[in-house]
Parts: sequence; C-alpha cells; structure tokens
Amino acid sequence: MKNIKLLLLLILFISCQKEKSNEAEIASENNIEIQQANDEFQMFLDKFPEVRLPLDIEPCSIDDSNMKMLNDSTLIYGKIPSNGKYITTISFDIADCLLPRITTYTLSGKTIDSKPVVIGLCGSDPCYECNEYFRIGKDYRIYSCDSARYDDCINKVSDTVTNIVTYKQGKLNSTGKIELSAEKQKTYYTKKS
Repeated sequence: MKNIKLLLLLILFISCQKEKSNEAEIASENNIEIQQANDEFQMFLDKFPEVRLPLDIEPCSIDDSNMKMLNDSTLIYGKIPSNGKYITTISFDIADCLLPRITTYTLSGKTIDSKPVVIGLCGSDPCYECNEYFRIGKDYRIYSCDSARYDDCINKVSDTVTNIVTYKQGKLNSTGKIELSAEKQKTYYTKKS
C-alpha cells in the first residue's frame, strides 16, 4: 500500500514538473516574440530624431528637401519626449502644404492614437493668402490654425479684406490619447491698404 501511495505521489510530482516546464517554454516563446517586436519598433523609432518642446511649425514653409521618407506619402519629422508611459512621433503627410500627424505608441510599439492635426485649408488661388501654423507646448497642449485672407482683387468692387482664422485645440493626455476640439472659426474684416 505504501508503494502505491509513493508511486502515485511520484507520478503526480513528475506531471506537475512537466506542466511547469511547458508553461516556462510558452513564456519564453512569448518573451522572444515581444523582444523581436521591441527590436523592430526600436529600429522604427531610430528613424525619428529627438525634437524638444515647445514645437512651432509652419507646414507650408518647411524645407522638406532633407527630410527622410517614412513611406511613399509620409515624411519623418521627429519624436517628442513624453511621460514615460508612451512614445510620440510627428510625421508629415505629403500635400501642397505638409500635413502634420501625431502618432502615439505604447512602449512595446502598439499604436495608441494617430491624428492629423492640421486644418489643411491652404492652397493657391488668386486674391487669396493663407498661412498654416501648428504648436505643441511644453505642457503637451496642441494648437493648429489656418489664417486666410480673401481680397476681391479681380473685380476691385470692395475695399474690404476678409480674414478668417480656422483653428482647433487639444492636448496629448497622460495615456497617449490625442484630444482635439472640432474646428472653430473667427472672421473679421479690414480695409485694404
């Protein structure tokens, strides 16, 4: 009887050891996968130079001739410091005026959020001037605006210039989400000089 109990305990002990060994193998395989993902993510991040806050950018005025391509339609700008819980990159989608995009990632490389932060109304028309502006402050507050000036230069009937500022505001929150308001607009009129 003692031999049977001893044999059962031995079998139970061996099976528990085998289960622990299988769990250790699975955990080891998961660590290898995470390490490979982290290595690939680090190679991706290494493409982005460090930039300091505050960051003030006029997307229509940037000389992009020395900027590296991320892919066929995106230029690399930089990565900004964060609170240590996520990583933030800034890139530009290519258009007449570059379109800034903020993307946040977990420390292991999963995308938390990605948003274009430009208004994007600037273009080229006669009697029309436009300037785009984008800012991220040291407090991670975001401000983006287009200021447009319309002039009746063709008919020359009016001596008034229409000025429209379209803007949105927001912030990078502590979890890496990008919070942006809806676009708001202010219009004011000035006399031609």
